[in-house]
Amino acid sequence: MINVFVGYIKKNKVKMILMILPVMLTVGVLFANSVSKNSQAKYVNDVIYKNFPVFQAEIVNLEKSKLRDLKDLDNVKSYKIVNYYGEASYKNLSTNPIESFDKDYFDSYRLNLLDGTYPSAKSEMIVSSDFIKDTKLNLNDNIILNIQKEYVGNNNIRTVHNDKQDFKIVGIYTSPDVMKTYGGVNNILASKLDDIPDEAITYNGYINLKTGFSNVAREVNMVSYSLDSSSDYILLNEAFERVMEESYSLSSQFDIFDKITIIASALLIFNIFVLMIREITKELGLLRVVGMSKKQTTLFLILKNLVIFICGIVSGLILGHILAYIATRNFVLTSASIDPRNAPIIYRSIDYMRPIIVMTITILISTLIPIFRLVKASPIQLYCNYVTTNSKLNKALNRIFTRKTKSLTSSLAINNIFLNFIPVVLSSVVIGISGYLYMCNYISTDADKIYTSPELQNLDGYDIELKHNGDISTLIDGYTMHDVNNIKKITEVDDIKISNTDNCYLDIDKSRISEEYKQQNMISKDSKISDFRMNLVALDKESLYKMIKEENLLEQGNPIKENNSDIPEVILFNKYYDYRDANVNNFISDINEGDIIEVNIKGLDKNNNVIYKKQKVKVAGFFSKSWLDLNDSERLVPDMIMSLEDYENIANLNTFTSIKVSFNSENKNDSINKVIKMMESKRYFDYDTFDKVLKEMNAISWQMKLKKLSTSYILGLLTMVNIFFIIVANVIIRKKDYSIMRSIGMPKRVLRSIIIKEGLFYSLLGSIIGIIMILLDNIRWTNHLQARSIAKGFEYTGKWYDLPYKYIIIFVILSILICIISSLFAYKKTKDMNFIDSMNED
Repeated sequence: MINVFVGYIKKNKVKMILMILPVMLTVGVLFANSVSKNSQAKYVNDVIYKNFPVFQAEIVNLEKSKLRDLKDLDNVKSYKIVNYYGEASYKNLSTNPIESFDKDYFDSYRLNLLDGTYPSAKSEMIVSSDFIKDTKLNLNDNIILNIQKEYVGNNNIRTVHNDKQDFKIVGIYTSPDVMKTYGGVNNILASKLDDIPDEAITYNGYINLKTGFSNVAREVNMVSYSLDSSSDYILLNEAFERVMEESYSLSSQFDIFDKITIIASALLIFNIFVLMIREITKELGLLRVVGMSKKQTTLFLILKNLVIFICGIVSGLILGHILAYIATRNFVLTSASIDPRNAPIIYRSIDYMRPIIVMTITILISTLIPIFRLVKASPIQLYCNYVTTNSKLNKALNRIFTRKTKSLTSSLAINNIFLNFIPVVLSSVVIGISGYLYMCNYISTDADKIYTSPELQNLDGYDIELKHNGDISTLIDGYTMHDVNNIKKITEVDDIKISNTDNCYLDIDKSRISEEYKQQNMISKDSKISDFRMNLVALDKESLYKMIKEENLLEQGNPIKENNSDIPEVILFNKYYDYRDANVNNFISDINEGDIIEVNIKGLDKNNNVIYKKQKVKVAGFFSKSWLDLNDSERLVPDMIMSLEDYENIANLNTFTSIKVSFNSENKNDSINKVIKMMESKRYFDYDTFDKVLKEMNAISWQMKLKKLSTSYILGLLTMVNIFFIIVANVIIRKKDYSIMRSIGMPKRVLRSIIIKEGLFYSLLGSIIGIIMILLDNIRWTNHLQARSIAKGFEYTGKWYDLPYKYIIIFVILSILICIISSLFAYKKTKDMNFIDSMNED
C-alpha cells in the first residue's frame, strides 16, 4: 500500500499542493500574529515596569484621621505617603502641587535627578525640568512661592490657608519620556514646611494591594468605602492599569483578526475538500475495486490528509517565522502609547499549539465526510458516484439562469457554477469577508467624530474656543474683557460667548443625595461628609439666554432674572453621568424650583488671598440632559449655572476660563488665525477648533488605525491568494470536463471565455456579500451614533447610512482583477490538455 500511496502523491502533486497551501497560509498568519502580538506585549510590559510607578491606587489629599484607618485594612499590602502642602504658584508663570520630599516616594515614580542634590535643609526644593523651562529659572535660584492649601476644618468649614515661602532650587528632576505621555510628574518636592495648620495637614501617596491588579477597580473602591473618603481621594492608577490590561489582552486570547482568519481559512479548506470529494470518492472506489479493504482504504485517506496536515504545518511555521519578524518590526499591535516595533521576538509553546489545534480540528472534520461515504457505500457505488447529483434547487436555479442567457459560453459557465454550488458559495463568502474587513476601516468618518468627541460637541457651532490650559491657577491669571474687546475688533466676528468654570461645594445633608450618587462615589451611611463637589459654570447672560432659547435647555423653571437681592439665582443641572450603567441619574433626590441652598465658592479677598465664600443661592430652574454635551465640565458631578456678573461679584474675579467665537466670513481660517496670533503669547493660552480637535483625535488613534489597516491588508492578501487557488483548484479538478469539450472541437477562446466568466461570478457574488455586510455594519454604526446622540440630549443630523463608496469600488476592482488573473492562469493550465491525457491520469 505504501508504494501505491507514494505513487499517488507523485502523480497528484498539483492537487496536493493546492490543498497544502491554505493550511500553510492559515498556520503562518495565525502563528505570526500570535508571536508578534506577544512579543510587542511583553516589550510594552517591560517598558511599563521600568518607567511607570507600579501600584494600584493613588492617595490624593487624604486627611490625617483617614490615614490611621488605612493601616488596618485587610487588603492593603503596603502604602507610602508624603505631606501635601497645597498648590504653589510662581508669579503668573506656573502653578504646581507641592509635596514633601521622600527618596523612596521619588524613586517609586521612576524620577531621575538631572542636576543638583536632593532637598535636605529647610526651604530647599527640587523641581521638574518642565518647571525650569516654563519659568526660565536656574539651579540654585532663590524664589518666593505663593501656596494655597484647601482643607475642611474641624468645624466642617471649607477653608484655604494662604502662605508665602522662600525657597532655593537645589535640584532638577525629570520623568521618563514614556511616562510623560500619561501626564508625567511636575510636582515641587520640598523639605518639610512648618507653617501649615495641624487641621490642614493632608497626604498624597500610593497603595499596593494584596490582590494586585485582580479586580483592581472594585478593590480600590472598597478602600475608598472603608476609609469613608469618597472616590475623590483614593484613585485608581489608571495609566498603569490601562496599559497592563492592553498588554494582557494581546497575549492571552484570540483577537478579531485571529477569529476572522480562522473562519475564512476554515471555509477555504472546507471548500477545497468539498471540491475534491467527487474525485476522492472515485479514487476510494477504485482502490476498493482493486482489492483494498475498507480499513486499508480508510488508512490511505488518513495518510493522504496527514501528509497535507504535516506539510501544511511545517511550511506554515516556516512562513510564520518570516511573517512574525515582518509584523513585529513594521506594525503597531498595541493601543498603548509606546512604540513596540523594536521588541525582541519571543516564541512560546502556545504560539505553536494554537494554529496546530485549529488545523487539526479543521482537517479532521474535512476527513470525516469521505470516510463516512467510504463506510456506507460499496466499491462500485463509490466509483460510479464520480458525478455528484445536484439538488432540485440547484437544478431549478441552473435552468432559470441558463434560459435567460443567450450566450453559449455564459450558459456553460453557469452550468459549471451550479454543478459545484456549495464551493461557489463558500468561495464567495471568503471574498466577502475579506472585502468587509477592508471596508469596515472606513465606516467611521470625520463627520461621525462630532457625535463621539466631547471637545467637538462642546464647540457648539462656534469656530474657536479659547481655553485655559491650567498651567497657572485660574484665580491668578486668565482672559479678560480687554481680550474680548480686542477680539470684537475683528470685523468678521459674528458671536462671542464668555464663561468661567471652577469647583464649588454644596452644603447639604447627605440624606438628600440620591443613593445612586452615593454608591458611585463610595459614600457610606456613616460618612461625615458635609459638602459635595459640583461644577460651577458662569456664563454671560446674553449667551445663557441664547443657549436656553436655541437648545430648549430648561426642563423646569425659568431663566435667571436680574439680581436685586443678596441671593442670586442659579440653574441646576441636577444630574450626573453614572458610569456603572452608562446612564444619567439625579444628584439631589428632593429639590424644587424656588429652593434656597448654600454653596462654598472659591474666590479672592481684598488682599488677593484665596478664600471660600459661603453663599446662599436660589434655584430658578433645572437644565435637561441636553446640557451634558454643551459644556466641557466633569460629567461625573452635577453642575450649577449662574450669571457671570453674579460670579464676578461673589468671587471678586474679572477673568474668564473660556471665550468662544464664531465668524461670518467665508474664509474662517484667516479669522481663526487672527485670534490665535492675538492670544498665543499668554502663558495660559490654549484653544480648540474643529480641525485641531480632529487632528489630535486622529493622532491619538493612529496606532489603532494602523493595527486595523494592517490586519485588513494581511487578511485581504491572504484571501486574494486564496481566491487565486480556489479558482485554479476548481478548474483543474474539472479539467476532464474541459478536455472533453476541447476534444470535440471547442475553440480555445470559447474555453477561455467560459473560465473567465466563471471566475468573474466569484468576484460578483463575493462583492455583493461584502457590500451587504458593510451596509449592515454601517447601519448598525449610524444607529449607534443616533442612540448616543439621543442619550446625551442632542440631535443626530447624519445619514442613516454612509457607505465608503471609494473603498467599495477599490475592493470590487481588486476582486475582479484577481479573479481574472486566476482564471487566465487556470486556462493556461488546461488549454492544451486533451481527452486522452485526462483519461490517462487515472
